[in-house]
Amino acid sequence: MVLASVHRFIISRVFVLLIIVVEWRVFSFEAERIRRKVESSPKTIQLSRVIGESARMTYKSKDLDFDSALKSSYWKKDTSNISRTDRISLGINRNKTKFWLEIKKVDVQDSGTYSFVLNGTVLRWWLLHIKEPCGVPLEEKATSCVPFSKLSHPDCPSFPGKPLNVRVSYHLYEGMPIVQVTWTPPNTGFGDLWGYQLYITGKGGHPGHNDCAQINRKKEILYWTFHKNIRYGATYQITVQSMPSHHKNDNNLVHLSVRVPEKCQFKQYMNLLECSCSFINVTAKYTDHKILLEWALPLKDKCQSINKTFTIRWNNIQIPQECTGEEEVKEGYEFIIQLERDKCTRFNYSIKLSGKINEVPIKDVRVTVLIPKVPTQAVKQSDASKKLFIAVLGAFLGLLICSLLVMYRIFFWQVRIKLPDHPLPRPPLNNPLLESDKKRVFVMYTRCCEKCNHVVHCFGAVLNSTELIEASIDMWNTLDIAPNVPRWYEDQVKNSHCVVVLASHKMSVRCHSASDEGDDPLNIRCQLNLIRGQIAQNPDVHRFIPAFFSCSGTKKNIPEFLSSRWSHKLPKEVDRIIFHLLNVEKIQPYRTQPIIVMGGNGHPFDEKKKELERAVQEAETFHRNNNLQNL
Repeated sequence: MVLASVHRFIISRVFVLLIIVVEWRVFSFEAERIRRKVESSPKTIQLSRVIGESARMTYKSKDLDFDSALKSSYWKKDTSNISRTDRISLGINRNKTKFWLEIKKVDVQDSGTYSFVLNGTVLRWWLLHIKEPCGVPLEEKATSCVPFSKLSHPDCPSFPGKPLNVRVSYHLYEGMPIVQVTWTPPNTGFGDLWGYQLYITGKGGHPGHNDCAQINRKKEILYWTFHKNIRYGATYQITVQSMPSHHKNDNNLVHLSVRVPEKCQFKQYMNLLECSCSFINVTAKYTDHKILLEWALPLKDKCQSINKTFTIRWNNIQIPQECTGEEEVKEGYEFIIQLERDKCTRFNYSIKLSGKINEVPIKDVRVTVLIPKVPTQAVKQSDASKKLFIAVLGAFLGLLICSLLVMYRIFFWQVRIKLPDHPLPRPPLNNPLLESDKKRVFVMYTRCCEKCNHVVHCFGAVLNSTELIEASIDMWNTLDIAPNVPRWYEDQVKNSHCVVVLASHKMSVRCHSASDEGDDPLNIRCQLNLIRGQIAQNPDVHRFIPAFFSCSGTKKNIPEFLSSRWSHKLPKEVDRIIFHLLNVEKIQPYRTQPIIVMGGNGHPFDEKKKELERAVQEAETFHRNNNLQNL
């Protein structure tokens, strides 16, 4: 009996010992297999974060026994073990498939090498780099735009890429149109990214409107809605730019345009009286000092009410203060506008037709009436003898003038002024022929391509290199333009001594086609209208000078209201346009040689002029190749 009890006791203890040995062998084998696998190919992950962001490291493996690994695993930074703190969290996910370490609001001292260790064996490495912030964003998630430049933040080594999947759409909200923008973060420079800036600029139908919003988060907010002062039927340009950035960086922004339909094009308003009874068959014709305006309404019962009132307002586009008027019509569908004064028949008219049916207003209509030019009387032909006499007299006078010019060049050659040596200021003169201050010159042009924009930039550099002219171009003043686009252009046209209008094929196309608006900050037609207004107030003003580059335009592209003025072909006549800007002809009417020597002796003007000529050649080659490809 005693032997049987001892035997059972021994057997039970041996069985327990055998189970312990088997489990230990299995665990040792598993750990050894994992150790050999890790030691053969340890994996290193590079992490880059900006101060204030969160950093998360995750280790995932299907080969681990997480219950036992949880007891024998730990995290290390460099050579020190990591413990939980207010900023550092450790744990595993609910499915027990991942170990993770998270550091909130990283700082410079968090940089280093992190590792996940199991039974003394490193299973994975992480190299964490902490970068200084390039322009710290505001704490609020969304604010008004704050100007940012690399000059104010010189610690910016790099910038993020452009936002991806940018989408722009229009909607109705509480009866008013809104514009909504969505996007996704860039796939390059994500570590540099801390937010976005969104711009909306009014184009056709709403020029001068602009607004800007700044998103101070890189992932939390990826949409924005513009709802202030959005108009029906207007076109807007939306710009989404990754931050940080500076105004000369075009590699991290996206431009998109959206047109908001007219109010009556939305389904919610189609059945309203003002939409269903809008004007049709509106025509305006000019004949014999009068304009005949005719219109009609749809043949619907509600549109043919007896209580109808129409209002006609008209004004001359060039002289609106003198040739304007307003009249109300209660019967009929036509009206005659009498133009009694002769000067009111010289320019085109803009007419606005509005109406009410049962005191409910209907959609307004605008029409433009083109006034034909008065034909000039034919000059009577003279007889052959008179023509011969004029020809002989002209030849004699020509020879006399040529002789006088030769004598002048021989005996009266004299140079009065040379360009000041850069960067020295102009020397003081007792009786200066030129004004003491620099001439302010605004260069107006139409954006075409990068090559043509570079040509305009070089032209401005040539003007500035003379130290006598201070040129202004919109591409140099992006930040000044943004707050109020039309006001900036209006100030340039009014306050500049001279305005150079660089005509081009693109300018002609955009002036005659309302659909082709381009990417100018302000539509070129609006810019030219500012000049028209100045000329209308003072027809004798000579400070508006047309010109064109041989690479992008011809004399035919000069706007019609400037075509009668003396124009310059560039870069061939760059010296003559500088003389024109400085009023050289005005102060030396008796001389044929310029009183100013352009360049020489290594003056910066010579180098800038050569750069302009090279830019024009590159632009000509670029446009020639594009034309061949299109053919």
